[in-house]
Amino acid sequence: MRKSGKLDCGQRVCLMSFEGQSNSQAKTRDDENYWKLIGSNGVISELGADIMSGRSLVTFDDDPADLGLACHNPRPKSLWIKIKDLKRLDWEKTK
Repeated sequence: MRKSGKLDCGQRVCLMSFEGQSNSQAKTRDDENYWKLIGSNGVISELGADIMSGRSLVTFDDDPADLGLACHNPRPKSLWIKIKDLKRLDWEKTK
């Protein structure tokens, strides 16, 4: 595995923040309180392009819908997350 900090498809990651923040804003709807996922692990399934540039599609180990969160992506258990909100887990990589 490469030693660089670059994230690739198949890389295991942990969500460290959401939208650069560690806490939700005061008036966040329950189904949009993605800060509940902080500390959750997953795998990068796809790297963003065009309007999703700077984001990656993370397929979480646990289903965000089980926390009451809205997930509108075609891949189950996945959300587009800003790369800066992710921490690479060096000890595991899939694929």
